[in-house]
Amino acid sequence: MADIQRDEQFESIIQILDNSNIFPTIAEMLTSFAHLGFANKTRLKLKKPQGNIKEATFASRDLMSDIHLIALADTKNPKIILDDYECIKIFEEYANGGLSIVAAEIKDNLRSDPEGAETLITYIHKKFAELDIGSDEEITLGA
Repeated sequence: MADIQRDEQFESIIQILDNSNIFPTIAEMLTSFAHLGFANKTRLKLKKPQGNIKEATFASRDLMSDIHLIALADTKNPKIILDDYECIKIFEEYANGGLSIVAAEIKDNLRSDPEGAETLITYIHKKFAELDIGSDEEITLGA
């Protein structure tokens, strides 16, 4: 079993978002950002890997299929799903790319939104509108 890592440069953003309780776990957060990175064709190598999350955490939260799906979509090679190490590497790089996008948004708005939550929600709405996807329901933080 492998560990899933993230880049040290985004740790402050991860902690801000983790404290805002938008995502149940950092594993779900990284999965969301990997999808964002893939959708935006933003894949970045990890410069200083850290924050090991056990692969079992992703498996227990039914997130391994996301890791495999992103690797399959990236390589277009069905055999990639047999190589967990390579799938995880691809996933980490897309998550890092997604983190870079979100970090830029949050850093620009830290004064008005120190938890980053509203900035992230606004960004999601903006992306849905650009892509014309999602429902018409407003996404909000817990009531």
